[in-house]
Amino acid sequence: MDANGHRQGAASTPDRFRSYLSQALFEGEGSLSSMSYTKELLFGDDPRHDEDRERLRERAAAMIDQFPARLRGKRKEADGRWSAHWESSVTEAAKELEIQFILVNSRFAFRTASDKKAVAERAEIIWQQHVDAYRKWLGSESKQ
Repeated sequence: MDANGHRQGAASTPDRFRSYLSQALFEGEGSLSSMSYTKELLFGDDPRHDEDRERLRERAAAMIDQFPARLRGKRKEADGRWSAHWESSVTEAAKELEIQFILVNSRFAFRTASDKKAVAERAEIIWQQHVDAYRKWLGSESKQ
């Protein structure tokens, strides 16, 4: 160990990083990507990750297929604005009813249509309570 606590003979992390930088920038061996590995894997177009991307797609598709019943993830208020309370209302309803869901493209996905219906009905009640409480709070704030 040296004075900095590094093993002697081993390249320190800053040295390895500088080596990578010089290789990527000056030797032309690849490119210095600003994306993390996960983003590179999911959204990049490097062919060396094609097999991994395909495996991820297959796993995701298999999971999503288990949850075919979809419920909208957003809801508009009477004034036409998106409600800030709908998503939390659906989540709260599903937890109360102990019903499992996943999010798929901004929608709640459930295993069965009866699960979806039960959560939607309970979420409607919870949502209305949240909206009423919020409107009451707004009214009290405007009087001050």
